[in-house]
Amino acid sequence: MKELLDELLVQACAAQQQTDLAALEQLAPANVPMPFVPQVRRTPRRLLKIVIIAAVCAVLATTAYAFWPRVAVILEGSRAYLAVQEAPQTDIPMEQMQLTYVPEGCTVAWDDSTYQKYGVYYCLIDNGKQGREQQLLGIAQMPLENKVNIQGRGPDDAITEEDEENIAQQFVLVDDIAALTAEEIQERSVVTWTAGDSYYVASVYRWQDKAEVVEILQGIR
Repeated sequence: MKELLDELLVQACAAQQQTDLAALEQLAPANVPMPFVPQVRRTPRRLLKIVIIAAVCAVLATTAYAFWPRVAVILEGSRAYLAVQEAPQTDIPMEQMQLTYVPEGCTVAWDDSTYQKYGVYYCLIDNGKQGREQQLLGIAQMPLENKVNIQGRGPDDAITEEDEENIAQQFVLVDDIAALTAEEIQERSVVTWTAGDSYYVASVYRWQDKAEVVEILQGIR
């Protein structure tokens, strides 16, 4: 009996994955120029498998889709994108995020022109120092249907096998931002998650105090 249940679970996971991938393929790229998403950096860290769909079986094991929709890294031929699994859309305009915590001495600059036509809100937090002591944290909020292009270092920015490995090392796809820890992003570059009618992409690699990063991101409302 156990073997039969195991086989059914495997089949269910496979079916769900195919459904999720089909939904992702329906999302049209927004061609949003996101400079805060860095080019894939090549590092000698351990190799990790690329994440396509996060925790499919974990979703099946629950009756409530508590963290739906989810952010995923999508590979399409020689290109890679950040996107969100399909979710019900509403006619309610996306409200601009609010930062409830900014470290003392930091400034926040909002870009309301470059990304306006894409429906994106973007801010850059600067610690106000110069040279090697300067720290920058970029955060973007965008509609769920948007895709963000991930730049590679191959010919014409094509995503190579080495790029795929480094994407897996550098991107943190968070189910619940409230559960994020400093340890998770200690050696990572980008954090992305969904909340309400939006999804967020934060470039964290130029901010040294990761506990401070967590406090800033968890303070977004």
